[in-house]
Amino acid sequence: MAESPEKMKHSVRAMADREGKYLTLSGYIHLGCVVDAVSEVINISSLDIEDPPDFGVGLDSSYILGMGKMEGGVKILPDIDHVLSIDEVSSLSQTAYEN
Repeated sequence: MAESPEKMKHSVRAMADREGKYLTLSGYIHLGCVVDAVSEVINISSLDIEDPPDFGVGLDSSYILGMGKMEGGVKILPDIDHVLSIDEVSSLSQTAYEN
């Protein structure tokens, strides 16, 4: 994975308000997304983040930043740079800059 553990530590932060309606991801820019629900908010040490597995031919894992090891399982950590299109991120960045 091209991401360093230090960058990943700053890229994989999530917080929710009391109603669980907003998810904030931070990396190069702060980005807020309205979501239907938040099932949990967790902190994962960069030491517990592994590269995404090779899912095989035909399955694209570029949208996965890593796999967070937790007691009882793993959490898939999305790479916001790949989840949203370049145009969507650019539009959001421009809107944030204007405001």
